[in-house]
Amino acid sequence: MNISELFPQIKSIGIPVDVEKISIDRESRSMLFDLYFEKFDEKAQEQVREILSDGFAPYTVEIKVRYASEALNSDSVRAVIAEMENTEPVNGFFDDCSIFIDSSKVYCELCHGGLEILNGLDIPGKLSRKIGEKYGIVTEVILSCPEIKREEGNPEPVYKREPVYEEPRKTYNNIESPLGPLSGDLEGIYGRGIDSMDIIPISSLDTPKNNITVSGYLFKREEKTTRRGDTIIEMGITDHTSSCYMIIIVGSGKAQGRLGQMQPGDLLIVFGNYRFDDFVNDNIFIPKSIARTKLIEKTDDAPEKRIELHLHTNMSTLDGMSSPADAVKLAYKYGHKAIAITDHAVLQAYPEVAGEVASIRKADPERGFKAIYGVEAYYVDDYSSAVHGECTASLNDDIVVFDLETTGFYPHKDRIIEIGAVILHEGKVTDRFSTFVNPKQEISERITELTGITNDMVRGAPYEEEAIPRFIEFIAGRTLCAHNADFDTSFIRSACQRLKIEFDSPFIDTVNLTQCLYPDFKKFTLDADK
Repeated sequence: MNISELFPQIKSIGIPVDVEKISIDRESRSMLFDLYFEKFDEKAQEQVREILSDGFAPYTVEIKVRYASEALNSDSVRAVIAEMENTEPVNGFFDDCSIFIDSSKVYCELCHGGLEILNGLDIPGKLSRKIGEKYGIVTEVILSCPEIKREEGNPEPVYKREPVYEEPRKTYNNIESPLGPLSGDLEGIYGRGIDSMDIIPISSLDTPKNNITVSGYLFKREEKTTRRGDTIIEMGITDHTSSCYMIIIVGSGKAQGRLGQMQPGDLLIVFGNYRFDDFVNDNIFIPKSIARTKLIEKTDDAPEKRIELHLHTNMSTLDGMSSPADAVKLAYKYGHKAIAITDHAVLQAYPEVAGEVASIRKADPERGFKAIYGVEAYYVDDYSSAVHGECTASLNDDIVVFDLETTGFYPHKDRIIEIGAVILHEGKVTDRFSTFVNPKQEISERITELTGITNDMVRGAPYEEEAIPRFIEFIAGRTLCAHNADFDTSFIRSACQRLKIEFDSPFIDTVNLTQCLYPDFKKFTLDADK
């Protein structure tokens, strides 16, 4: 049955696909499709798998592919080898190998050595059987490795091979990548050329994939020598969506040529296989080809430049990212005549901007480039209100002047240990209130030093549940007054919330009142002098 009868969208792939068998496991909710392709096309396979996965969701769909015998070529043999790398210890010996097909024989000329190892593991026989399963033909796989040499007195083969690079098979213009457009002017580093410029994000590498291309900045490069004398290059690259780990085996001796010149910070395009490695017990990228490139820098090609008059640098907290000097350099590079720096409420960028502008004007006096120094300033009311809440009483009416002592500075966890208050009427004391409060928690030595109140002094005192209602009854709706009243009223309010008592008395803060009446004072504490 042609599968496009069930899923018409498969017709757009352009390759006839037949279903030979469907296996369903209801317990694990999975399906296995045995498919027959007339042509070898890994991308088409993946498209078909995705279409089937969407069509039979929530079942997990896997496909097993068989091809027409005419589809066997060097690329399809490489795909079979790549599949074997997930189960056989071939150690990358097939990387960069030359493959020739003549009648019923497949010739693989190795570049990295390993002939004796592969023959000893019957890899040619396993590869032949794998090809037979997929293409329905009997083949003989013959491996050769003309570059193997033996050093005198050393029975182990020594693999001497310089990294080979041939120029890319295609000429590329701008190359799209997660990092932005890349230059098509590639500098070959390793392998025989990038086969595909269909660059995918590294973050999409969640399962093994073959013959894929990624790009990224090299941030790690280390060389290790094995007991056999081979050199392993371990690399890490990132495209800012994620990062991946890469390994190249270059044979005996240190990496030479361009491969040995790679440094952290290089921007690379890498073509190869992403697969699970038993040694590191994780997925890694095995490069087949590596090229160095550059990002295509943005330019301002407008004949009349738009001067930037509102720019935040990294001196603006949680806003700007660029350094002041970098911003100035970019504006100059774009051909602008000026740039305005307007950070949030700070002027710290000015010295760096001035230094960079001076360097530019010295090198290019004719441009007359200049900086415009600005700032995003904010109006701040230095004086908060001295009176809080609604009140129609005058200062000659009853006012409750009070003060608290507490076990700390946080009303949600600390408690009141003393309340003192008087009622003033026309400036005269008419009543008093005073009590210690048992906080049900230890008073620290620091608080005792500040207040003079010890644990013994509050041990027999009333608890908050008794003292606070008595104080609220004493207030009787009068206006309150305290020095730094926000602090004291916050503790009263917190206690009332715990006791479910209403507290909405207006209050006067004498700190703010004094700041308004006596602005020349240097301090506004209760013991401050003029």
